[in-house]
Amino acid sequence: MSRPYILLALALSWMFSFHVLAANLGRGHQPGASSSSIHHTAVEQGNAETAAGIVESIYKLPQGHLKPVRGYEPGQYDAWRDHVNSPDSRFVVLETHRPNDPLVLSPFFRWQRSLLFLQVLSTGEVVPMGHAVVPEGIPPGHMKDFLETIQEAATTSQHEFVNKFGVERLVAPRF
Repeated sequence: MSRPYILLALALSWMFSFHVLAANLGRGHQPGASSSSIHHTAVEQGNAETAAGIVESIYKLPQGHLKPVRGYEPGQYDAWRDHVNSPDSRFVVLETHRPNDPLVLSPFFRWQRSLLFLQVLSTGEVVPMGHAVVPEGIPPGHMKDFLETIQEAATTSQHEFVNKFGVERLVAPRF
């Protein structure tokens, strides 16, 4: 009686192994990312997309104009820190979103025509949220290229930024 069950179990496991292989085509045995890093990546991507949506709303840009939007990644930490600490950096402070923890924009040309999204916390910590590529050209309903608009609005110098918000350090997740 146990022999048919063993044969049935072997046959079923053999059949289901094809389903598992089909579901994992193109992926190695070790996909490479832990579930916590996948979670943090999704959170960072969500933060960046939220920031991009706020910017599109405030500046009356078509939804999805800032594309692609990328969340903060740990490998970018040095570039973010260097930018925040550079005396040449300029910032746009959007206090309309959360006055105590404002969203800050900064044009950045190290990665294409990019716009950095930062959040300044009341503790003086600056949190990178992500960045978006600003497409070339004049958006519908505007008179000039959007990156030019941002550059003109970025009147807060690095020195003013640090003094106004008591910026102490860049705090970034290291997942």
